[in-house]
Amino acid sequence: MIVDNNIDPLTVAETSTVRETLARLNATPHLVQVVVDGERRVVGIATDGDIRRGLVQGVGLDSPIRDCMHRKPIVAREVSAAIAMLDTISGRHRCVPVLDARDRLVCMVSDSPETPGLHTAVIMAGGFGSRLGERTRATPKPMLSVGGKPILWHLVRNLEEQGVQRVFVTVHYLGDQIRSYCAGAGFRAAIDVLTETQPMGTAGGLSLLPRNVDGPILVLNGDILTRADYGAMMVHHQTSGRDATVGAARYEIDVPFGVLDLDDHGDIVGIREKPRYSNFIAAGLYVLEPSIYRLAQPAVRLDMPELLRSAVQQNKRVGLFPIHEYWLDVGRPDDLGRAELDVHQWHPK
Repeated sequence: MIVDNNIDPLTVAETSTVRETLARLNATPHLVQVVVDGERRVVGIATDGDIRRGLVQGVGLDSPIRDCMHRKPIVAREVSAAIAMLDTISGRHRCVPVLDARDRLVCMVSDSPETPGLHTAVIMAGGFGSRLGERTRATPKPMLSVGGKPILWHLVRNLEEQGVQRVFVTVHYLGDQIRSYCAGAGFRAAIDVLTETQPMGTAGGLSLLPRNVDGPILVLNGDILTRADYGAMMVHHQTSGRDATVGAARYEIDVPFGVLDLDDHGDIVGIREKPRYSNFIAAGLYVLEPSIYRLAQPAVRLDMPELLRSAVQQNKRVGLFPIHEYWLDVGRPDDLGRAELDVHQWHPK
């Protein structure tokens, strides 16, 4: 049980942006910010989950935090009452703000964070990396060096930092290089390399998992760099009661021309000058329950979109988890250069 009287790091103004609030969230062990008005009165609370739900609903990183805060948080007037209330709260980070008679924060009472049940990950590293041309002629894409280490090293190191204990790596193209590297890299996590005897697509390699693998698993493409919070993703997945959760990043396209809006007769009803379109895209991160990953059949090529479509057709629940942290698909030569420039944003500390 923790009673934190240092309230300044725990509060954020309701006019602060989502981006500013995220920076403050990540700087405290509670992963929560109490939102206050100009008189320092508590008007809401903002957690990682509140923000991600807001992002799904269209709230932007530069929007004020009041647009996605929880407006009716559980609060107490006494520390003893706050301690009693902790047992009524579920989730990864349980805490209760204690307020004075003027609704100002006095302290924060919190419990030890619950540990998400994410212990196993699969890195899909069997692709040819053909978009990278000569760079992958003799080197598999996950073994390309970025920030002085192979992409695979960054992926595994990040998983280890976030509590993953067992990592499966599916390989095909130049797989012996990956197998040899994993054997000598000294990773803390247990590494098992699974060989695809023929190309099996972006999800077919899941059929190689041993039968003793059970429970939810995290699946990662072997060509991404990210600081996504896998624990938060698992909590989101579990609390949503889903069978599959797709990590999603925002992708924005600026159209450099005026876009014409037409009616059914072809008449112009509006002109939008240089509009920006924003959509969620699959970021190569997935949390899958056994009912999903066991749909993959031995020796059958299967891509992840096909697997997820099959799950939906079988009335499985498939949802998204918005990623606001750093994310980059390293699929083209320019992406490698960008990753080097961004190394301070994604490199494990």
